[in-house]
Formats: sequence, C-alpha cells, structure tokens
Amino acid sequence: MKTIHDIRRSNARKLRDGVGGNSSFAT
Repeated sequence: MKTIHDIRRSNARKLRDGVGGNSSFAT
C-alpha cells in the first residue's frame, strides 16, 4: 500500500511531465 506521500509524488511527476515542467510540481 502506498503512502499519501508516494501517491502525491507520483501524481506530481505525471502532472509535471504532462505540462513540461510546471514549477508548481518541481521539487
């Protein structure tokens, strides 16, 4: 079972890839 952190991190990565590096999801 993933932790909320893992889920949010994976979601942020997918969104960042989808928008070409939006700073909102940069870590």
